[in-house]
Amino acid sequence: MVALLPNIVLVEVQRDPLRFRYRLLGSRIDSVNGKNLSGQWLDEAYADHAKAAALLREYAQVVETGQPIWRRSEPRVVPMPDCRAIEVLRLPLASDGQAIDMILGLTLYFDSAGKPLESLAYRTLGFGAAETVR
Repeated sequence: MVALLPNIVLVEVQRDPLRFRYRLLGSRIDSVNGKNLSGQWLDEAYADHAKAAALLREYAQVVETGQPIWRRSEPRVVPMPDCRAIEVLRLPLASDGQAIDMILGLTLYFDSAGKPLESLAYRTLGFGAAETVR
């Protein structure tokens, strides 16, 4: 379980309008993105990505259905050339037991041979630190 912590993401759900904000990101998520996205709205963080709309629809589906989503496919917004596939799990959370107000996610990264990208080299993060994730 400890090995998965760097791959965890917690996303806050805002309604009217429906938007999503990163609350917590594991160190591997930050390293893959090359910056810390905590506190950022997903639609703003990925405004320049062609596949961002598909990512936002995926989060919206979790909120609208109250059901988890799992997929293994090509990455939608991962800026890392070595990453050819990702496996994602998105789990709905509701503090009142009814309305989804958070989504807990797990993302795993794979190379072109399908091998996990478990050890990422140093990448400079946008907040001035360097991170090694193993």
